[in-house]
Amino acid sequence: PDYQFEQYDLAGSENWKAELRTYSTALQASMEPATGPLFKVALFQLAEKDGVLLAIHHLLVDGVSWRILLEDLNSLYQGLQAGLPVQLPAKTDAFLSWAQALQSYAQSAELKAERRYWSDVLDQQVDPIGQTRDRSLLGQGELRTATFSLGRQEVEQLVTKTHRAYNTEINDILLTALGLSLGQVFDAERVCIELEGHGRENILPEQDITRTVGWFTSIFPLVLPTGRGGKTTVETLIEVKESLRKLPNKGVGFGILQAFDGGFTKNVESAVLFNYLGDFGTSEEGGQQAFRASAEDSGPAVALENLLQDPRLHINALLSDGHLQVDLSYNDRAFDPAQIAALSTAYAQILPVLIRDLSSQTETYLTPSDLTYPHLPMAALAALNTEGLLEDVYRLSPLQQGIFYHWLSGSSAASAYLTQRSYRLELAGLE
Repeated sequence: PDYQFEQYDLAGSENWKAELRTYSTALQASMEPATGPLFKVALFQLAEKDGVLLAIHHLLVDGVSWRILLEDLNSLYQGLQAGLPVQLPAKTDAFLSWAQALQSYAQSAELKAERRYWSDVLDQQVDPIGQTRDRSLLGQGELRTATFSLGRQEVEQLVTKTHRAYNTEINDILLTALGLSLGQVFDAERVCIELEGHGRENILPEQDITRTVGWFTSIFPLVLPTGRGGKTTVETLIEVKESLRKLPNKGVGFGILQAFDGGFTKNVESAVLFNYLGDFGTSEEGGQQAFRASAEDSGPAVALENLLQDPRLHINALLSDGHLQVDLSYNDRAFDPAQIAALSTAYAQILPVLIRDLSSQTETYLTPSDLTYPHLPMAALAALNTEGLLEDVYRLSPLQQGIFYHWLSGSSAASAYLTQRSYRLELAGLE
C-alpha cells in the first residue's frame, strides 16, 4: 500500500505522553525509502482529545506541501462533519513533470547567465564563525537546541507594522537581526549563510505547481552583514533587503547549477542554515481549523545519526498561533554550547528591539529595489532624495538619452534640438 495506518488507545494511560513519543518515534524510524511506504498515519485516542500523527518522508513533502495537505484535510473533515459534499481544488502538474522540465531548463542561457552572480557571491571575503571543534568527532556529539519565542504583540508588529518604513518583508527583519546577533557574539563583519526557500519560483511558466505536493526546496548562499565596521542598523537592514532582492529567481538556480552544470564547481562553506517556514497557524479562508499543530512531543523527525553528521547550525523560524518560535539546533561537537546560548540570547534581545524601532517609524524610505530603475546605488538615491519627495526613478527615454549625451559633451541643447509642428486648419463658415 501507499500508506500505513495505526491506531493507539492511550485514554486510560497515566504515562500517555511518553507512550505517544515512543510510538511516534518508532513509526517515523520504520520508514525505508527503498521499499516504502513513505506516508504513515497514527490516530492517538487520548483522555481529553484525540491526536493524529502524519509522518511523511521529506522526499515527498516540503513546507508548502504541508499547507496544501492540511488545507485539504481540514476541508474534508469539516465537510464530513457537516454532511456536505466536498470538492477539493483541481490538481496541478505532477512533481515528475516539473522535474523533467527542470532538466531542460538546466541547459538554458537564462540559467547559465547566473553563474557569474553566484561566483561573485561565493568569492566575497567572509569571516568564519564557531565550528572550532574537531569535525571528525561529529558522530560522538549530542544534538542540542536553543529556543526562544516572541509573543502576540511583537508578532503582530512584525507582520503588519515593521515593513512600512523600508518596504521590507519578514525575512528581511529576521535576517538583519540574525546578522547583528552573529556580529555581536562572534565579532564577525560578514558571514556566509545558507538560506532555504520553497523553490517554487516561476522559472517554468508552462508548469503549474501551485498545489503540487513534493520536495521543491531550494538552498542557496547569502553573505550577511553583521553591523560591524561602523554600519548602522538601518544600513545593515537595507543591505540585507537589497541582497535578497538581487537574488536571481529567489535563489532557485544555485542548486540547479550544482546538480546539472559540470562547469559550475563552486562550493558553499557555510556554518549556518536558516529557514523561515512561514505561518502555520492561520487558515487561508479565515475560518476555524479542525486540525492544528500540536505541542505534544512526537519524537525526532530525522534520525539522530543523520542530524549529527551535519556540522551546520540550523536556525528555523516558524509563526504559529500568533507566536514566533526560533530554534537553533546544532551538534555540540561542531559548536560550543556556550556560544550558541549567547547567540540565542542576543537574537532574542535584538529582534524585538528592531521590530519596535521599525514599527515606530511613520515615514517610508525608498531603497534601490523599490525603484523602476534597479541599478541606482544607495548613496546616489540618498543624494537625489534629500527632501524625501522622490517617488520613483526611471530609465532615460531614447530622446532623453540624446539630450543628456549632448549636455555631457558641452553642446547647447537649444542648438542641438529643434522641435516644430505645423497644422492646416479647415473650418467651415470662416471667411
